[in-house]
Amino acid sequence: SPHRAVSFARLNADADALAHGLDAAGVKRGDRVAVMVPPSVPFFALTFALLRRRAVPVLIDPGMGVKNLGKCLAEADPAAFVG
Repeated sequence: SPHRAVSFARLNADADALAHGLDAAGVKRGDRVAVMVPPSVPFFALTFALLRRRAVPVLIDPGMGVKNLGKCLAEADPAAFVG
């Protein structure tokens, strides 16, 4: 797949916008948030946004299968899920 280049300013603006959205959705400091987003610019912006909110990203590999996904989510007990 082709690579997409973005500036640090754009990545920062995207992370800020996502951090505000997470705040509006009620994500708080210390909340675990399950993340099932493929590696991409939006993935990095979301990860930075979660760190800015002082939330804990729980990175989920979509290839782990439904059974393991259920177990992972049960153990992590996330406050939110982004996919």
